[in-house]
Formats: sequence, C-alpha cells, structure tokens
Amino acid sequence: MKLSILIPTYNRCKDLEHNVSMLISFIQALPNPEDVCIIISDNASTDDTSSMISKVQETACVRINCIRQEQNQGYCKNVCYLMSEAQTPWVMLLGDDDYLEPWYLEECLKQIEEHPNLGCIIPNYIDFYPATGEYGHLREENCETQYYNAGFETCLQNAWRAHQLSGLCFRKHVIEEYDENKMDNLYPQIFFVAYSALHYDVLHFGQKCLCVSGVPQSQKDWTYGDDALSNDVLENFKHLGLPLRHRVKLEMHYFKIMPRYKWVEDQNRAIERILLGPNMSFLGKYLLSREIVHEGVYTGKKLRIWFYIVARLMLLRKLFTGKQIRL
Repeated sequence: MKLSILIPTYNRCKDLEHNVSMLISFIQALPNPEDVCIIISDNASTDDTSSMISKVQETACVRINCIRQEQNQGYCKNVCYLMSEAQTPWVMLLGDDDYLEPWYLEECLKQIEEHPNLGCIIPNYIDFYPATGEYGHLREENCETQYYNAGFETCLQNAWRAHQLSGLCFRKHVIEEYDENKMDNLYPQIFFVAYSALHYDVLHFGQKCLCVSGVPQSQKDWTYGDDALSNDVLENFKHLGLPLRHRVKLEMHYFKIMPRYKWVEDQNRAIERILLGPNMSFLGKYLLSREIVHEGVYTGKKLRIWFYIVARLMLLRKLFTGKQIRL
C-alpha cells in the first residue's frame, strides 16, 4: 500500500458520504486499487456521520478505516492524528466537502512511482459554492504544471500554496518534524509543504485537480480570529530552521501574495497582532511595517510609533557601522 487519503470531519455527514462514494469509485478504477486506503477521523460529530460510515464500510471493496474521537480535538490535532495513524509512505489530505477530479489520484500515484526524489504534490483547484451551485475561478489561471527541484527557491514559490489543505500529497514522515517542534496551529499543512520543498522535489499541477467547497464561516467550527490566523502561518516558517534572510524572504513573499490583514474587518487590529506577535522575525516585522505604513493601510497610532522607532534604529546602525541589512 502506497497512499492513505486522510479526511478529518465534523458534522458533514451528507458531504462526507458523497465524497467517500466518489473516492471509492476512483480507487476501484486504479490499476492497483490495493495501493490506496481511506482513513477518516470523526471529530466527535453529533450528526449521523458514525452510522453512515459503518454502512459504507460494510459494502465497500476499498479499505476504509474510521476513528471516532471521544471529544472534539480541534482541527490541528485531528489532522495530526490522521497523519500519525497512516501506515503508508505517502498521505493525501482531503476536506470532507472537497472533491477530487477523477484523474488526479491515479496521476499522483504515477508521479510518486516515476520520481523517487519527489516529496510533495500540490494541486490547483476551483472554488465551488454549494449554496448557489456556482463555481469560482481557478486559484491560478493560465498556470502550467511544473516540477521543482528541492531547495529554498522551491519552498519560496510553493509554501503559500499550502494555505488550502485539500489534495496536498506528501511523504508521511513530515509529521515527525512538525511534532518535534511542538507546534499547534490551524495551518500544519504549510509546514508539511515548506519542509518537503526544502528537502525534496515538488510537483505543482496547473490544471484543475479538485473542487473546494466554499461554505459560510458560521458552518465552520473555527474562525480566522482577529489576525486572519497570520500568526498560525508564521509559526510554521519560524520552525523551518532557515537562515534569517531566507526566513524573511519567505514571510514577505507570503504577505505579498496573501495580505491576510485585509481578510478581517478590523485591519488595524490584525496588523498589530501580526507585527507585535511572537512568530514573525524582527526584520520581517520591520519590512512589513514599512510597506504597510507607506501604503497607508494602517490608520492607528501604536504601529506608527513602533515603526518610526525601529526605522531610526536601523538608520543609526547604518550611520555608525556603514552596514545595512540586505535581502
């Protein structure tokens, strides 16, 4: 067996049933169906998830393992639990209401077989809105499939893509590195992808690989908080063991592509939480604050004072030492 499809779930019985049914048909159509299994972790759902899965297991010709948590462990612990339960060398994370394209699973197995140094597969996807039945745009339009060689540049180009969990495929042992750093955040997959990119080759598919369901925040058992979970993202960068200049590049590139402080209503509060939080490098805070202040994004007072103090310290350093930090 080569690959485990890992599905964390909570109170999404109908979506999960539809998803598992599709996965079973995809697995059965593979040249070697025994290469893939499905592992579900039910995070103490209060709907009919448990009984539904039991019925599916009775008739399915595919190996399906379901673990029911006695109490809700939270998203991150549920994902990490699934990772630790998998016995295969490769795992694929999948949201209970996100649906793979029929070809994607077989192609992942093919790529794993053909590229021994491959460590991570990243899909392109399209948003789907169940309430209206409408589709959005591809996350990356006019994007070609690309194979990247291991290293920091590959990490820089691909780490941000892991903000979306579903369809990500990587070697199972990355969970050991995550656990070793004793992290606990809502974006563990960003660490999985970033770490994989530093040590192994990465494949990014440019075409549509899956549909990601967009549901209202009220239907989720977690929130973006008042910093759009930015400190959760940054915690993963913090523990990659990168030199400072690389860590800063990673932080700045991420916020260039995904300015998360714009995701929440109180942007000032979000910016303060990011720049005064514990997970961003000091130099990264300085560079990001400079951009934010100069662009007029921030309208509060606390950050302006902090920014000008830091700016003058940097100027003094240059005057007295003749040096400035270059990226």
